[in-house]
Amino acid sequence: MTSVSNEAQKEVWETLALAREYIKNLNNLKLKLDGLQHQVASTYQESEQNIKRAFSDIREYFCDKLNEREKQLLNKAAKIKEEGLQPLHLCENIITNSLESALDVIKEGSSLPPNNTEKTVHFLERCSGLGTLPALPRYEQVPYISFYPELVFKEEISLFINNFGEVFKIAPIQINHIEDKPGALLVKWDRSWEANSEYWNADIEEFKLQRTFGDVTKDNNLPVNYIDCYEGPAYEHLLRDIQISQAYTFRVCCKFSGLTQWSPWSFPKAGMTKTPCLAWKPSPGLILSNENKIVSLKENVGTIIVSEADLFLKNSVEFTILEVDSKSELILGLTHAEHNDMTMERIVQKGVLIDNEGKIFICGREKRTNLPKVTQGTKICFKIESFKNNLARIDIDCHDKSVTYYWDCDECCAFTIFCRMTSTKCKVMVE
Repeated sequence: MTSVSNEAQKEVWETLALAREYIKNLNNLKLKLDGLQHQVASTYQESEQNIKRAFSDIREYFCDKLNEREKQLLNKAAKIKEEGLQPLHLCENIITNSLESALDVIKEGSSLPPNNTEKTVHFLERCSGLGTLPALPRYEQVPYISFYPELVFKEEISLFINNFGEVFKIAPIQINHIEDKPGALLVKWDRSWEANSEYWNADIEEFKLQRTFGDVTKDNNLPVNYIDCYEGPAYEHLLRDIQISQAYTFRVCCKFSGLTQWSPWSFPKAGMTKTPCLAWKPSPGLILSNENKIVSLKENVGTIIVSEADLFLKNSVEFTILEVDSKSELILGLTHAEHNDMTMERIVQKGVLIDNEGKIFICGREKRTNLPKVTQGTKICFKIESFKNNLARIDIDCHDKSVTYYWDCDECCAFTIFCRMTSTKCKVMVE
């Protein structure tokens, strides 16, 4: 009986623990639900204000333009009226003066003495010009003022108004992934299936990516000051020169073909990198600068230079040749040779490398394909993808030319970045 009671009591405790965990999960879901509801309500409120502001601005703009045009047309009509009436006023004055003269003639002639020859002759001489009429223009020679409103533009105006603005359920572009890279973040984005369907068939000319400090998705009190960090046609961007363990929030928008305005911003997404920047390992005989990213030699002695930290799969490294001596040897690349066995022979046997002539070697074997010769300013990028049958795919880019090989790495997942130089005139930066 006691055993059964203990079992029952244990089951009760387990049930209570499950209930408490269930309540905890429900409360977490409620918090998330509150956040989702707040997003819908707050973005609606913001969009409502933006719609009203936009239509108020365009209404004011069109009213100002219509009032301005109305004033121009009224002034033009008034000027035509003034210019048309001016000669007619002259004719009116002539006719008025002639009427007054004719009335004076009648009045004077009616009061002439019947037998006064001198006055009669003088009267007739004065009236010799009587009967001359001023020449008036024809109706078709004077203005017939009219207004033509060009109602044909009604359809165009109506079409513009009907297509002015758009409400998106969600922005057409969304950030779908942020990858942690050595001293960098790789931000990727794509079209959103939830966006308005008519925009799926439209071509995208370019994207704009912005960032700000902190995770604004979790802390609404953070000051938001987005700055541009990329503008172009690519669907991803590697953001370098950022602080380690510092959260950044990103958003992206796009510009559709034929449109001048940018689309709405995507939902903000935060990320951070905890992986230190790639850098050269300090060693005697080396001159290091820019947080150990740039290396050169103190003396003209053949030296193997290795990275401070290893490079892992699904990452990339970029060498920038800041200075080069065309007469000396320069070799750089990746190897999975043991750190305690970093001889040039072992590096070559277990490495992928390129020399200053553009020759490529994998595990000591020279490949048929050559990349362009290394010059000042050359950038060489090695990108390692995941394994398949103990093979790692490696892409090498140099001077807009790219080659791809599969490298037998014996399931190695960490690679050492190395460089061999023999001249003090060489200077290489790693990122």
